[in-house]
Amino acid sequence: ELALLLKRARRSDSVELRAQIEKHVAIQSEKGLRRLRMLDLPRASRAFATVYALRPDAYLWHDGLVKYYLGDYHGAAESLARNAVRYEERFGGEEAASEERIWRDAAELKIV
Repeated sequence: ELALLLKRARRSDSVELRAQIEKHVAIQSEKGLRRLRMLDLPRASRAFATVYALRPDAYLWHDGLVKYYLGDYHGAAESLARNAVRYEERFGGEEAASEERIWRDAAELKIV
């Protein structure tokens, strides 16, 4: 179902299709957060990967935490850095993405 939705999305500008995509983004985001709370990190990671497949510019900093705890420190640092930028762009610099940056720094320290 998801693959078909993505295929249709590439060929369409439909408002209905965008609504379906946003619905799946919300469902997969919540699923990933629920799996993270349950410490089911592999399934959380898959749910977050689905979110990014549907909406590559999604703000989902928890993806970086999951990658960190799975030992993917490079992936964690990259995800957290991207999410820090997204956060700051959305909120116009009113507040720094400090949590994202702290976790990114922690991931980078694991790499060196």
